[in-house]
Amino acid sequence: MYLHRIRAKTAVVVIDMQEKSFKLGKLPPDYVAEKVTEEIYRKCRMAEYKYGTLEQGIQRVCKLLNLARDIGIPILITESIGDHETIPRIIEAANVVPIQKAFDSAFSVPNFRRWIELLELKSIIVAGFEISKCVLATIRDAVEDTYKIKTGRVRIITSPELLFTGRGQTEERVEETLRFLREKTEFHEAAEGLIAAIHREHEVR
Repeated sequence: MYLHRIRAKTAVVVIDMQEKSFKLGKLPPDYVAEKVTEEIYRKCRMAEYKYGTLEQGIQRVCKLLNLARDIGIPILITESIGDHETIPRIIEAANVVPIQKAFDSAFSVPNFRRWIELLELKSIIVAGFEISKCVLATIRDAVEDTYKIKTGRVRIITSPELLFTGRGQTEERVEETLRFLREKTEFHEAAEGLIAAIHREHEVR
């Protein structure tokens, strides 16, 4: 598609890809089995992926991170406090220490905003969990410049194949989020298309 110039002004942000939410078919360990009702089970923040298996989704994010490291694009990972550690393969691919956040949006963390301003970022490639909650909150704050970033509004680049839904999110809510992303971000339907665009842009340099 039309990936705008990827220079040192672009970074990759991976949101809340924590082990607790990616244990396929298992309840989070802090739920006591005999106390779990069907309603609680449905509300567990367990990751789901609409473009293949969870494993395929994780592999796509790792491929993006490996490319970013290879060509020198900065990477940042967020973790929701209390939701356990990030998937080890994500940490290994990114080679960074995650930052903790107490609220949905990564922009709520002062160090995240300072990181953007220090690097004078113009674009952020976003991946992570979950699409209609923490991912959407972060992207909305970027689009609306909620926190008035000193170096200017940050453009968002993403693909649905880099984003995970959660058990309990309705199809209507997910589709509403995807419509917002298609309208307000640089949106690549396929992760491979986004990754290929990064490759091409790097080769031009």
